[in-house]
Amino acid sequence: MKPPNDMARVVRNASIQTNGAVNERVLQKIQDAYANSAGATVEGRAGGRRAVVAGRLTRWAVAALLVLAVGALVAHLARPLGSTVAWAEVAQQFRSVPFFQAAIYFRESAIAEPRQMELWWSRDGRARIRFGRQVVFARDGRILRTYDIQTHQPVEPDEPVAAFLGKIAQTREFSLETIINLMFGGKARDVTPLVNPDAAISQDLVVFDVDLPGTPEWVRIWALRESRLPVRIRMWNPVDGAATDAVFEYAQGQPDAFFDPDAFADLLGRQSDSSRVNIAYAFLQDPGGRNITPEEMFQQSGYHMPTIRQAGMTEEGAFWVLAGRSRNQMPNGNVFYGFARAQDDLDRTYVRVTGGHRRQDDTSLDVFVPLDYPFDQRHPARIVLICETRETEPREPAELIGTVDLTQWEPNAPRPELWPGGSHDDVTLKIILAQKLRGPEHTGRLTRLLETIPSWTTQPQRPQTLLFWMDMARQRKDFQEAVRIGTVLTPLLLAQPQNQSRHAFNGHVVALAATGRRAEAAALFARLKDIDELTPKRSDERYYGTYQEILARALSDEAKLAVDQISEILGFDISAPGKYPWAAEQAVLAQRSRSWEQHLAELARHYQTHPLPEPMEIRAHTGTENYVLARNEMPGIPGYRVSLLRTELTNYALYYHQRPELAGRIRLEGDTDTTKLNHDLVFKSDTPELQRWTFVLNHFGCEVVEVREPRRIWVVHYDGRALKPYHQVRAPRPPDGQPRPGPGVAVGWGRFSLATLFQSFNNVQNRHRDARGLLILDETGIKSVPDTPGADASVAVSAELPNWEGEEAPALARQWFQEQFGITFTEETRTLTTYVVRVRHR
Repeated sequence: MKPPNDMARVVRNASIQTNGAVNERVLQKIQDAYANSAGATVEGRAGGRRAVVAGRLTRWAVAALLVLAVGALVAHLARPLGSTVAWAEVAQQFRSVPFFQAAIYFRESAIAEPRQMELWWSRDGRARIRFGRQVVFARDGRILRTYDIQTHQPVEPDEPVAAFLGKIAQTREFSLETIINLMFGGKARDVTPLVNPDAAISQDLVVFDVDLPGTPEWVRIWALRESRLPVRIRMWNPVDGAATDAVFEYAQGQPDAFFDPDAFADLLGRQSDSSRVNIAYAFLQDPGGRNITPEEMFQQSGYHMPTIRQAGMTEEGAFWVLAGRSRNQMPNGNVFYGFARAQDDLDRTYVRVTGGHRRQDDTSLDVFVPLDYPFDQRHPARIVLICETRETEPREPAELIGTVDLTQWEPNAPRPELWPGGSHDDVTLKIILAQKLRGPEHTGRLTRLLETIPSWTTQPQRPQTLLFWMDMARQRKDFQEAVRIGTVLTPLLLAQPQNQSRHAFNGHVVALAATGRRAEAAALFARLKDIDELTPKRSDERYYGTYQEILARALSDEAKLAVDQISEILGFDISAPGKYPWAAEQAVLAQRSRSWEQHLAELARHYQTHPLPEPMEIRAHTGTENYVLARNEMPGIPGYRVSLLRTELTNYALYYHQRPELAGRIRLEGDTDTTKLNHDLVFKSDTPELQRWTFVLNHFGCEVVEVREPRRIWVVHYDGRALKPYHQVRAPRPPDGQPRPGPGVAVGWGRFSLATLFQSFNNVQNRHRDARGLLILDETGIKSVPDTPGADASVAVSAELPNWEGEEAPALARQWFQEQFGITFTEETRTLTTYVVRVRHR
C-alpha cells in the first residue's frame, strides 16, 4: 500500500463533508480494506502498479461492502453543482429509504466469467442474499440460515457471503453513519470531490469518478440528481479488466415471509416442482406488480385450451391437428404445447408420433397414429383430442386441462409442415412408432411394422434410417451388425458435422467396444472430440458433460466395460473428482449386477445335475463380492428363486421380512447372536415369505414361537376423501440438516404406499426388540385413489418416508395422516399374535 502521504490524490477525489468538514476516515478505511485484501505489489503490463490479491474472496466482500458504503458517498456527491446539502439532510434522506435491493456482479479478469450476488436489505436489519445455488438469511449481518436451492438442504454459506455479512455484523443500525463508520475512519480534511461531466448524457444524472488508493482501479457512480440515490456503481481495474458492477433498486419493502428462514424451510419441505426459479425467489414481490416466478405466471393465467385451426387424416391413417394458442406453462415452469393424446369411437389407442411448435404465431402441430398403423384402415366418425400437462418426469401424473370432440376433418389430407422443408414423411412416422412399441405385448405388432420400414442397405444415404436400424441392432445385442451400420453412418454424418449431434455416434462407439475393438472406439471418440461443429460443443460444460455421462453409461450397460476400460476410451478417469463419479458408480453397480447374474447362472448349472429342493434349501455362499440383486430367477430353472442372506442372524430375525403385518410384532429373547450369514436361500417361487423366514431361523438354531398377548394399537379410520397425487405429499417437517433426522423429517424419498407408511411407523415404534410399542392396525382396505378400478394399497401415496422416532412422533403422525390422507386413529387394546424368536447358542 502507498504511505499515508500518497493518499492525497484519493482524498481530493473522494471525500465526505459534514457541515463543511471533510471526514478523513474515508481515506483510512479504504486503505485498511485494501491492506487486508491485497498482498505484494507488482508491475502491470501497462506500467501501473496493482495489488496481487492474496484472497480474492475477501476482496470480493470488500468490493460488495464498498458498494454499500457508496450510498453514503453518493448522497453527498449527487448534489447539484453550486448547491449545498447539509449532512444531516442527506443522512435523514437515506434513513427514509425503507428497503433496497442490489444485483452485484464481480469478475476477476476481462475473460473471466462473472459471478452474481443478489442482495435484499431492509432498514430493520433483515437481509436475504442469493449467491450461486445458495439462499442466505441474515439479521444485522448475522447469518441465520443458508439453503441450497438444488438439494433443498441446509448448508454452510459460501465464503464470499460469509465475509460480506461478517463485516456488516460490525454495525447494528442501518443508516449512512453506520455504513460510513464501518468502511471508513480517520481525520477530517478540506477537499472538493471530482465530478466527471463528460460521462453524463442527461441533466437528471450526475456521474462521479473516484480513484482508489495504491492501485490503478477507479470507481464510477451514476446517481439521480434529484433523489441523490445511486442507481449504478462500477469498480474497474484497467490492468486486467477485473470489475465489480452493482445495480440498485428501491421499494417500500418485501413481505415478512420473504425474510423468514422458517417460512422458506417449510416451502422447501413441501415444494414438489422442479423450478429453481420458484425456490430462489420464493415470496419475492415485484413493486410494479410484474411476475417474478413461473408460479406467479400460472396463478395469473392458469391453463387454456388450444384453438384448432385445421385437422385432417392422411391416406394411411395418421391424424394431424394444427392449433393456435397452443403454449401452456405449468407452475413449475415446464412448458408444453398443443394436445397430448387422442381417442376415437373405435376404441383404438393412439400414439403421438411427432409434433412441433412455431413460436412466432404460437402454432402447434401434433400427429397421432393408431397402434396398428398403417394396417388399421378403419375410419372413425369421432375423435377426441386431450390437452393435459406434460411432466419431464414420466411417472408424474398428468393433469387434465380439457378435451375437444371432432366429427369433421379433412380426409386423405397430406400433413402440413410448420416450417419449409419438413422431413417427417410416412417412413419417419413408422420409425417413430416402432421406437415406441417397446414391451412383450407389442412383439407381434412391431414385427409386422418393421417389415414396412426400408432396410438400411436399401437407404444407405438416409441417416434417419441408419440410426433406426442401429438402435434395433443394439436392442437385440447384435453389435456386429451395429458396427457394419456405423461404418456407413459415421462418414455420412461427418460430411456435414455442423448439423449433427454427438449422440448420433454413440451407437458406433458402443458397438466397437462391445465387439472387443476398444482401441478403435477410443480413436473414434478422440476424432469426434476434436470436431467443434458437433453439438453439444466442448465449451458447453453442462451439456457436453451430460453427453459424456450418457456414453459412459452405455459403455457400461451395453458393452459391459469396467470403469478403467471406459476411462481408456473417453481419455480420462471418469471416477476422478470433478469428472463423472455418477457414471463411474453406475459402471461399478452394473459390474456387480453382472456378477450376480453370473452367480445365478452357476447355481442353475448346479441344479441341472442335482435335484431341486422341496420347497427350499440353504447353501453356503463362498464369495464375498458385493452384488446388485437386479433379479432372483435362475436362468432356465422356472418356478425357483434365490435370496442372498448376508447379514447378522439377529438383524435377519428382526428386519429380513417384508410382510407389513409382522412389522413391530417380532420379539427377540435370549442373547444377541452375531453370527454373520453368507448363504443362498433357494426356494420355490410360491413359498410364503413367513415360511421362508421361519425356515432360515430354524436352520441356524433359532426357535420361533407364536404368543397371543394384549397390544396397544391405533385402529385406522378413513373419511373417503380423494387422495392427492403422491408427489405432492411430503414429510411433516422439512430437512433439518442433522446426521440423524429428527421426528417428522424425511428419511426416505421415492414412491411409498400407505402400507409402507404404516409398516415404517410400526417398525420404528417397536425398535427395541421387545414388540411392546404402539402399532397401527389397518382394517379399512384403503385404496390409494378411491373408486378407481384396479387401484390397491400398493399404489404410491407419498414421495417421502417420515422418521417416527422420539416422544413427539405419535402426535405428529396423528396430525400428518389426518391432514394428508383423511386418516384418523382410535386407540384400543387388542390381543394379537407376537412372534417370539429365541436365539440359542449353537
